[in-house]
Amino acid sequence: DTYKLEMKSFCTSNTTQINLENQKIFKFGGIVTASNTRFTKTGTKFCSFSVEDFNGSIEIFLFGKDFLEFGHMVSNVGSMVYIEAQYVPKRYNEKEFDLNVSKIMLLEDLKAEKATGLNINILLDDISLPMVNMLKEVVGKYPGDFATNISVLDREENIELNFFSKEFRTNIAPDMIDELDMIIGINYKLV
Repeated sequence: DTYKLEMKSFCTSNTTQINLENQKIFKFGGIVTASNTRFTKTGTKFCSFSVEDFNGSIEIFLFGKDFLEFGHMVSNVGSMVYIEAQYVPKRYNEKEFDLNVSKIMLLEDLKAEKATGLNINILLDDISLPMVNMLKEVVGKYPGDFATNISVLDREENIELNFFSKEFRTNIAPDMIDELDMIIGINYKLV
């Protein structure tokens, strides 16, 4: 999946978790599988579109300023999008709710817009000299503008230490992510 890292790092929900019982802000991503632009009874443009992820799909409606701001991003079937939305009471009936979209971005722009660095998580018990050498080699091979942070977790003592590298700034490229996947014992995400 081309946007696996972005989805893992910035999405806190999937389409099956979006429901009225949960009043939080939903952050999810997926592919636009349907998009229709129509007119209301009063002649105002709006659109409905469906977004599908690995768990399911959801239909979303955009009206007014939301349509003007985000409609172009969801008009093409096949677009990969990141969405932030929350259920809010309707303006004239507070017992009914609408899914209010506050942000839509193309997944291809998400890393550049939201990421400031790469956070690498390691359990203290998993640290070894070969792992450290491999990690140093991989991160050093892809210089760039993103900060590189390492978090070491000691589960036994329930302590987490965060280290911020001044020496290594990286370009978070797909090849680098593939190489990080080969190092056993680390987890990572964009921050």
